Amino acid sequence: MFEVEKKYVVTEKQKKRLIKGAEFLGEKIIVDEYFDTEDYNLTLNDMWLRCRNGTFEIKLPMDKNGKGFANRYQEVEGEDKIRQIFAINPEKSFREDIRSFGYETFLRCSTERREYKKGKFKIIFDEADFGDFKFSISEIELMVENAGEIQKASEEIFEFSRKQGLVNKNNQGKIIEYLRAKKPKHFKALVERGVVVE
Repeated sequence: MFEVEKKYVVTEKQKKRLIKGAEFLGEKIIVDEYFDTEDYNLTLNDMWLRCRNGTFEIKLPMDKNGKGFANRYQEVEGEDKIRQIFAINPEKSFREDIRSFGYETFLRCSTERREYKKGKFKIIFDEADFGDFKFSISEIELMVENAGEIQKASEEIFEFSRKQGLVNKNNQGKIIEYLRAKKPKHFKALVERGVVVE
């Protein structure tokens, strides 16, 4: 499966419009821990390794659009599959094995997430708490079966968003906003590499 998403900072008025007529899917707490090397080997390549509620996942970029990396990712879940991607043999626990390659935790956060469905689109509202930083962001998301459907899904998200009165700006996600506010050296490196567009 491939995740295609666009992030938005929404007003209360926009939020009400978005959820009008939408099906409420539920609310949950997400606890994330993100990993990288000291010199940001993963994130400088727009690769995001995390442990989400106890399960390891990695988000791999699908393409680059010339203005930073697009919000199109392949999500790979599970320690065995991630070991294959990085060619990490099982010696000890997954956490210990990735640490031996220099992957350490660079942030933790807890997110209160509310999800809705409107037509075929998933609408997500996140309230993230990093302990010393809080941030709210929304997403419009489509999951597609194969890479050939990604461009069409992107266009559909933009059209849906426009009809909902949202402005298609280059909004950053909660992780990037945290790095901007609290880890400027890491943030600057991402900007210089073109992963993040200011």
